[in-house]
Amino acid sequence: MSFLDSATDGRKKAYHADRAPHATSPLSPQVAKQSKAAQSLCLWVRAMDTYARVLRVVEPKRQALAGAQERLGAMSGALLAKQQQLAALEARVAKLQSHLHVGSGGVGLPVIKAGCGAAVAWGRERQVEGFATRQQDETKSPCSPLTARGGI
Repeated sequence: MSFLDSATDGRKKAYHADRAPHATSPLSPQVAKQSKAAQSLCLWVRAMDTYARVLRVVEPKRQALAGAQERLGAMSGALLAKQQQLAALEARVAKLQSHLHVGSGGVGLPVIKAGCGAAVAWGRERQVEGFATRQQDETKSPCSPLTARGGI
């Protein structure tokens, strides 16, 4: 493979800075006077050196960006799925609320909540009464509470 073929085949990533140790040295004005081809070749070597130095800095950032975009795509997909689930649940809640409103004869949710509060209070009173009755029965019985209830 000739020099021109290897220089123009587009493998810029295969370029290493140690191949051109004088790429950063200033270009002598005599090179331009001696040969335009040599001047062009020197400018090309400097450009490749600059490209290689920039690529060493930018390539890890490109890889990090690609990884972040991949994670963003996955998270966007998960977000879309959760939004669809939320929309389905909101539709279900709206349907249940419409059934609740129709089933209560148009009374609405506050009246039902008030009725539920009264039922809970009534249930608590019955629990307290039952507990008090059980305590009275246990104090009257000479047996232990377990034997009085048939436990032992």
